[in-house]
Amino acid sequence: MMHERFRGRQVRPVVGGGGFNGGEPPDEGGTEGRLRALERNVAVIKANIVTKADVAELRADINKAILECSRWNHTSVVAMFGAFVLGVIGLLVAIWNVDKPQAPATVTHGSAPVVIQVPAAPAPLSAVSVGLDE
Repeated sequence: MMHERFRGRQVRPVVGGGGFNGGEPPDEGGTEGRLRALERNVAVIKANIVTKADVAELRADINKAILECSRWNHTSVVAMFGAFVLGVIGLLVAIWNVDKPQAPATVTHGSAPVVIQVPAAPAPLSAVSVGLDE
């Protein structure tokens, strides 16, 4: 029984002995060129294919980068924590010292003042002393 949409169509016989009777398939003139293009494409695919070694190398590079970033991240966290602790200690010391009375500055009147001797300015040179009026 034939399907409804094929009813009324002509059946074309197989040309060139193809099919299941043992003959060669028809060559429409482009098979060799298409086969060469297909072989070139397969060669390009084989040249660019990723191997297990490539994946393992990429995985090692990614793990190395992650470890390096983690090391920097941990170092930054430790440094920030240290700065926070030092800031809190400084604040506590400042608060603790606010309540302590400050000792008044003592001035001793018995010591002599410090005197600095400055030499006198030299006299200007005159034309007579140099001997330029001749």
